[in-house]
Amino acid sequence: MHNLKINLMMLATTILAGCAPNKTKQDKTLASAQIKNVVSANKTAAIVVKKDTLAFTYKYLRADEKNCPNKNDCSYVELSYPVFKSASRLNKTIAKSVLSFLNDENGSIRNVDKIFKGFSDDFFGDPDSTDSQRMAASTLGLQIDTMVQDSSLAIIQLADEMSGGAHPNENVNYINWNTKADLQIRLDDILKSGYKTRLTEIAETIFRKDEHLGKSDALDGYFFKDGIFTLNDNFQITPSGLSYYYNNYEIKPYSEGPTVLLIPYTKIKSLLKPNTVLAQYLK
Repeated sequence: MHNLKINLMMLATTILAGCAPNKTKQDKTLASAQIKNVVSANKTAAIVVKKDTLAFTYKYLRADEKNCPNKNDCSYVELSYPVFKSASRLNKTIAKSVLSFLNDENGSIRNVDKIFKGFSDDFFGDPDSTDSQRMAASTLGLQIDTMVQDSSLAIIQLADEMSGGAHPNENVNYINWNTKADLQIRLDDILKSGYKTRLTEIAETIFRKDEHLGKSDALDGYFFKDGIFTLNDNFQITPSGLSYYYNNYEIKPYSEGPTVLLIPYTKIKSLLKPNTVLAQYLK
């Protein structure tokens, strides 16, 4: 059980409050400030957009530890993700993350209820166990939210948190989605060929300024391989620029928390391809 929990911490996956009280479907709220309406326990939602709207419902599952002696301090597992009405490829991408979280990459999202039950049973382990991991409540959750949506772009946030042990840990990752093409957006789709070296140079300059470092200061205090600055693949498209997110432990100790690095479009104007989903932000 201990190894299972540690492995899950590395998965890309919600931000849940440790030891929170039971939540029903009605209690769950949507993370995006752009939500126009929420209808019924299934949380059918429509995002305010300029033109088209991707309607979706939220699938929500929760399992609680049985025979817990202290009902206010019990273990639980939660899972929440959107199912879009007319975006099959996006649904498949989200399903892949859900099944990965549940340690069943070869499974079918159609059987998610059954897979979730088996996963939860393994997480809770033997209720009679004296494993030290069970001496304090442990929680694990994956929440996938639609953070932003307009007529050409959707930003999906995948966040996970695990509590128990020395301290809680959370990871946040992003999917940038072209809603017209129903395809994930990669850097190659929005930046010109050969962008990598220059983009990294610009990003490092911004990083050093944010961290109050000089141009020649060593990066020995960070977790970059061989002390060389690198960008990860975890970014989201914003109105201001490309926002990179480094999770806990990725480039700094846990005590330092995650790092957000914003690269303004004004700094990479020469690298941007014309007529992409970024066009709405470059006017």
